[in-house]
Amino acid sequence: MTDENMPSVFEFSTDINDAKPPSPLPVGEYRGSVITAVGQKSKNSGNRMGVFTHRITPDQYPVDFADGDPEGVSLITYRVMENAPKYLYMVKQMCADYGVPIRRTPDGGSKIELSDFIGQDVLITVEHEEYQGQVRAKASRVRPV
Repeated sequence: MTDENMPSVFEFSTDINDAKPPSPLPVGEYRGSVITAVGQKSKNSGNRMGVFTHRITPDQYPVDFADGDPEGVSLITYRVMENAPKYLYMVKQMCADYGVPIRRTPDGGSKIELSDFIGQDVLITVEHEEYQGQVRAKASRVRPV
């Protein structure tokens, strides 16, 4: 689908051939909040996962971080949500880190609702990783504020 009002030729004020990748958010710990939380299946293992998008707002940037997006930086984390002992403890700890309740079900089980994560404030430890030849920021740890 094309938009009839959009041009078919785009011009830029500088030579795109000289464009450099922006610097990633510096390594450190930042306050952020969850803006989306959705369930999906892992493409590799087929496991159920929670996919959480965190937003770090520009007021959290170091003063010398000039390449920061004025809308903030979004970082995604993935958490396995399977009914197996090794994952159950991780889900329990994740709920504690985010301040999200674990609800009991009538049959003695439990459940969590991904929508409860949205808007939760957390501290996000940012590290760098190389992906397809480019250094980028990633959330390596999330903990309570």
